[in-house]
Amino acid sequence: MANPATNYFEFTVEQFLDDPFFREWVLRPDFESDQFWTHWISSNPDKAATLDEAKNLLLELRIPEYALSQEEIEGVWGKIQHQIKREKKVVLSHSSKMVFWKQLAAAGVAAMLALGVWWAWNQSDQIEVNTAFGETLPFTLPDGSKVVLNANSQIRFSENWDENDRREIWLEGEAFFDVVHLQSHQPFLVYTANGVEIEVLGTSFSVYGRNKKSQIVLEEGNVSLSLSNTLQPREKILMKPGDLVAIQEGKVEKKKVNADNYNSWTQNLLILDETSLNEIIRVGRENFGLEIEVDPRISLDQTASGSMPLENPDQFMSLTAKIFNISITKIESKYLITF
Repeated sequence: MANPATNYFEFTVEQFLDDPFFREWVLRPDFESDQFWTHWISSNPDKAATLDEAKNLLLELRIPEYALSQEEIEGVWGKIQHQIKREKKVVLSHSSKMVFWKQLAAAGVAAMLALGVWWAWNQSDQIEVNTAFGETLPFTLPDGSKVVLNANSQIRFSENWDENDRREIWLEGEAFFDVVHLQSHQPFLVYTANGVEIEVLGTSFSVYGRNKKSQIVLEEGNVSLSLSNTLQPREKILMKPGDLVAIQEGKVEKKKVNADNYNSWTQNLLILDETSLNEIIRVGRENFGLEIEVDPRISLDQTASGSMPLENPDQFMSLTAKIFNISITKIESKYLITF
């Protein structure tokens, strides 16, 4: 029976999918549930589309009776729900939750079985979070630290930090961290793919790690970098607020910058401060997955200052054309930059 205190009018699609009474009605309707939901829909016509979307998704997930027993169905469903609702403090955005449900529905029975078997078998405490092109994702780590993961990026970490002497994260791509200082002084470590180790106790900073290049920008606090893939023996670099350290092909560059400019992507905004066209093209390729071809007569070293939103690729490229006074033509999925 529905909880009379439940305010279904405020429910999103995924909240309906998580609601036991709603699922029971869709998958195993009876007189009582039919009466309730028929009355509810007639009283809330504005929510009919939301309810229909949730119902259709759930019906696409339905497993035929000949495939599994009811007990087995409940077991698989329970494992999926348990994994979704485990208190890992990793809070996915609304769009990411909906992508999960829609992908699961598209895959159908095979996906449910595979997920159920995988979750039943997998005892690892490793959590992996990924973002798609054009997507940024804020969430909370097990210790309460905050992360914003940039587009086309991945981080991995253990959910059992309480059992370890270090809080460790492996990053591919770009992320902004706001790290909580713990009374136990448990170190917080971020590793990039090219051998850079970032150690902090409590601070705010961003890390970029792609294409054999790492870049760290410190906003607040103090950071110690341990470098392995450099021309010098393994060394440590101490950073202060406003420092940028870039490591590429064994070379290290350290300079003072405005950290807000480098971290503006967390607000879906790109701040240009004498930023080169080459850098803009890099952002387009890495953040949006764009295929961009440049006329060899175009100077990639030309720079511009200002700001532009990071909301969608077409807008991004259109603004690039205006800012640099160049022509950008889209042919099928490729952008051509010419005079």
